[in-house]
Amino acid sequence: MVDGMTMADSSIFWLRLAALLYAIGLLHSLLAILRRAHGFYEFALGAFRVGVVLHGVAIIELAMAEGRLPVENFYGTINLCAFLIALAFLFVDVLATGRMRVETQSVQSALLHSGN
Repeated sequence: MVDGMTMADSSIFWLRLAALLYAIGLLHSLLAILRRAHGFYEFALGAFRVGVVLHGVAIIELAMAEGRLPVENFYGTINLCAFLIALAFLFVDVLATGRMRVETQSVQSALLHSGN
C-alpha cells in the first residue's frame, strides 16, 4: 500500500483516466458523423492511444494485485475484451495509415515523373 492507495485502487484510477481519454475519441466520432468535421482527428487518436496504454496498465496492476489475470468475472472479462478491441483498432489503423502513406508516395512520385 502506497499513501493509503492499494494497487487495485490505482488500477481503477488508471481505468477511469483511460475511459476519459476514450471519450475524446468518441466525441471526435460523433462530430465526424453529425458535422462531417475531422479537425482534431490526430489529437483524438493520440488521446485514444494513451487511453489504450493506461487501460493496459490498469489490467496489469489489477493482475499483479490479484496474482492472476482478472477474467474470472463478467467485469474482468469485459475489461480485457475492451482492451483487446482497442488494440485491434490501433493495429488496423497502423496498417491503413502505412498503406495510405505508401499510396500517397506512389502518387506523388508518379506525378513528379510524368512531368519530366
